Amino acid sequence: MTTGGYAIIDSSTGTMQSSHMPAGSTVSVIRKTAAESVNNSTTLQDDNHFTFAIASNEVWTFDMYAPWTASATGQIKVAVTVPTSATLHVNALSAGAGTAAFGSSVTSGEAIALATILSAGILHVHGVCVNSTNFGFVTLQWAQNGLDAGTSTTLLMNSHMIAHRIS
Repeated sequence: MTTGGYAIIDSSTGTMQSSHMPAGSTVSVIRKTAAESVNNSTTLQDDNHFTFAIASNEVWTFDMYAPWTASATGQIKVAVTVPTSATLHVNALSAGAGTAAFGSSVTSGEAIALATILSAGILHVHGVCVNSTNFGFVTLQWAQNGLDAGTSTTLLMNSHMIAHRIS
């Protein structure tokens, strides 16, 4: 760690630490290394990449950015799951093709439908999780908002999530 505001990455954990963060803080950067698709399903499923562990009594914020594609029928919906008894506040925004959709939730696993976006956009999911006494995971879930067997809904490679443990 340096005092000039530079960051170092622990090669054993992939965790970035910076001198501008409070003592005990952690930053995790998660990159989607391959595109992921859902076809003909409106059932929320765990994303293959966007999940991180949260210990008891920790507080994390997170931001996920993902370009996505779909059909006008399929579109996209998202949710975030957290450990039992954790407090969650999450917002989702998708913008593209001259329009935008927004939603929010305070319930683990509750779908946020982003149905006014026609067939592509940039998805931004932002949230805060205040954990209680249960170890667990914060996980992005997503699915098609409407069934479409002809065109998959896809989160594209190089999408990423940045998660900050702030307490």
